[in-house]
Amino acid sequence: MATGEMIAKIRSGQSTKDEKIAVLNELENLTVNSCVDVLTSLSNDEDEEVSALLAEKAKNIREDTFANYILMEDVTGEKMESLAHIFKDKKSIVEAIILNPATNDSTIKFIAGFCDGDQVELILLDKPRLSNAKSIYDCLLENPRLTTQLKYEVEREMGGPVSSSSSDQGERQVPRLMLTGKVEEEDIVEKSIKEVNAIQNEDDRKTSVYKQVIKMTVPQKIAFALKGPKEARSILIIDANKVVSSNVLKSPKVNENEVEGYAKMRNVSEDILRTIALNRSWMRKTSIVEALAKNPKTPVAISLKLLPRLNKFVIKSLATSRDIAEPVRKAADRMMKNQG
Repeated sequence: MATGEMIAKIRSGQSTKDEKIAVLNELENLTVNSCVDVLTSLSNDEDEEVSALLAEKAKNIREDTFANYILMEDVTGEKMESLAHIFKDKKSIVEAIILNPATNDSTIKFIAGFCDGDQVELILLDKPRLSNAKSIYDCLLENPRLTTQLKYEVEREMGGPVSSSSSDQGERQVPRLMLTGKVEEEDIVEKSIKEVNAIQNEDDRKTSVYKQVIKMTVPQKIAFALKGPKEARSILIIDANKVVSSNVLKSPKVNENEVEGYAKMRNVSEDILRTIALNRSWMRKTSIVEALAKNPKTPVAISLKLLPRLNKFVIKSLATSRDIAEPVRKAADRMMKNQG
């Protein structure tokens, strides 16, 4: 029997165990639409062998392709719920499910119970849903991965109790670094800062910073990212160690102009661009929104979410761009045509 016929039988619930296994073994050769139909149709299959094979095959799917499909196509709320259970460990797919308006409240509640910090922020952005389904807040607060800062944000959004020790600048405060108990490490950073600040010429400052950074330990780099001058942040934002680069954005000294520059950079990590996109204060600046939308390194899910905030001239440039992801370009093209 042809694969297409077996898929049709799976959709109708009339397939045999052998047919289910045969189609699952061909999963990687199917279109995304067919994959979604097969996976969602078999997600609650009672046969242990079928369920185990489905779980195994789901681990190897094309994550970005699936995420783009969920964002761009009409997927029912019921299928979205099944996909959330199947792909709970696939970050970009979970984010796409959160961003899709067709996703029902019960699916968001399920995701709220296990999602990471970035996904919590995405859920909190959907104010209309949260106002109608306040129990989502309860699910978020029960999430064991919720940090103290995120718990504060959730409680603030829901109008509940907020710890008096928290502040609006929670994440922007300089954390107390564990520097293995050696005060001299911090002294090295302070000495480096003074040395750079004493240099007037901009190129010489950059050279000085670079020479010091390459000799620093990870704790020293973190301290330099948090306390040092902008020249240090411009180098450390692309550091291979994600803990170092992420602390650049936590520096109380970083300003919107610097953030806009980071949003344009194609050699920063996706995590940096994601963090910028989830910062409400920075995203009030139109130029930062545009920079993220135009950056091909920005995760597709975020770029698509930003499109409605762009003016028609930026939309037109994105619609004809060859640099950005195809789903973003197509979405911009549709918006341009709808705008006339």
